[in-house]
Amino acid sequence: MCAAPGRLGALHNRFRTITTRKFKEHGIDVIGYWTDKYGESNRLTYICRYADEPAREKAWAAFRADAEWAEAARKSTAPRTAARSLPM
Repeated sequence: MCAAPGRLGALHNRFRTITTRKFKEHGIDVIGYWTDKYGESNRLTYICRYADEPAREKAWAAFRADAEWAEAARKSTAPRTAARSLPM
């Protein structure tokens, strides 16, 4: 998952305060989290484990539908800017 430039701290905070709890609540078993050590990156990487693919689909559907998580994500995500076309 990539954060907007300058927003990696907000992403870490969201995972620390709500996302990890919501993952557990919805049956998403996170094996590990990490960020890049070298270079500049806004990426948070994580690996999840599930009993099977139907369990994975059910867990993510419930997670995406979770109103508490959606509100936290909305508050911690930088506003998106409109895409611009550059002249050729």
